[in-house]
Amino acid sequence: IIEYKYNNDNNIIFVGTPNCSDCMKVKLLLDSKIGENKYDLIDSDHTIGKNLMSKHKVDKPPLIINIKNNEIYIGDDIKNFEKSIN
Repeated sequence: IIEYKYNNDNNIIFVGTPNCSDCMKVKLLLDSKIGENKYDLIDSDHTIGKNLMSKHKVDKPPLIINIKNNEIYIGDDIKNFEKSIN
């Protein structure tokens, strides 16, 4: 989660931080279901991460944006997100 990369061709944008246990759960889920480096990973402390969180009215990570389905998952809503990618 430390590195920053942004690729508009990906369907998933994940905003998180290594200091957040829910973020680490989401990262493990994404890595296992989608594959490492197959989604956009944005640090929540980075300017773009802060802007995305502000835009979606999120106070703290994780924030998951599924571009393909036009859906937003916030905080510990991991179970609903997991259902959406199965």
